[in-house]
Amino acid sequence: EKTETPLAPVNAGDEFPDPASPIKRLIVRAVESEIPKASQKDFKGKKIIVSLDNHGFAKAVIKKVKAGKGDVITIGSKGADFKIDLTDVKTTERQVEEFKEAYPEVDGFIHLAPLDFYFDRKKGKGDSDESLNATIKSFFVMIKSLFETLDKKDTFIGTITFDSVVLPYMEGCGEIHPMFGGLAGLIKTANKELVDTRVKVVDFSYKQPKKSIPKITQTLIHELLCDD
Repeated sequence: EKTETPLAPVNAGDEFPDPASPIKRLIVRAVESEIPKASQKDFKGKKIIVSLDNHGFAKAVIKKVKAGKGDVITIGSKGADFKIDLTDVKTTERQVEEFKEAYPEVDGFIHLAPLDFYFDRKKGKGDSDESLNATIKSFFVMIKSLFETLDKKDTFIGTITFDSVVLPYMEGCGEIHPMFGGLAGLIKTANKELVDTRVKVVDFSYKQPKKSIPKITQTLIHELLCDD
């Protein structure tokens, strides 16, 4: 004779059901991590690639890298040390090989070009092919081409995103930019492949990020230099 085992009642005041219950529930919680300890490291003797944006973030990052005794090689379409059109994947594939001939050794890559499409998304550029290429596809091409150069200790890859992950209970966050979710995913994959390289995406939530450029860029630099 078949009998049914009665389910244990769930106390309405409990946050979780009884362990004996067949109902499995996952509750997402945010846990605040400790701020990484300050590092005494700097950029002395390092050549750092910085892809340019037009909103002041690259300018601030470059200033901080140079203050840390590092050398900066800017890439982009206008005013860059080396012209690479990140909005065109095929062109990037060709130009990155030329870049490697000009700069055979680099120690880091800070990708800030996607910020232009984030801030210009109201102009209809946020989900364009150019945005996808500059944010993710051409960045992938660059990492792939520079893999051997960057796959060693004391090198790094970093980028800034805004609200790439938004949880349901978050209040007062900025507008979601789907491309940043893809960029964060690419960075996480690169982190697994480049075992000895420090690979970081630093995500922020600001309604008006451009008012906090000094704080945002200093946090990025701190994350790239810390021992965490």
